[in-house]
Amino acid sequence: MNMENTASAPPPVPTSKPYPIVAIGASAGGIEAIKELLAYLPPKTGMTFVYVLDVEEYLEQK
Repeated sequence: MNMENTASAPPPVPTSKPYPIVAIGASAGGIEAIKELLAYLPPKTGMTFVYVLDVEEYLEQK
């Protein structure tokens, strides 16, 4: 029986830096708070923002 020595390939090297993801959840009143937060953030934060809003409640208030 011929057993060859097989080495596994080295793990891939990441080509970019980690990119943080920030999730923000809010109810209807939170829309104004999110607008205020965005006004204070620099244009390039190095982060991705995901917003989850209770839109149904917001639309009912309009």
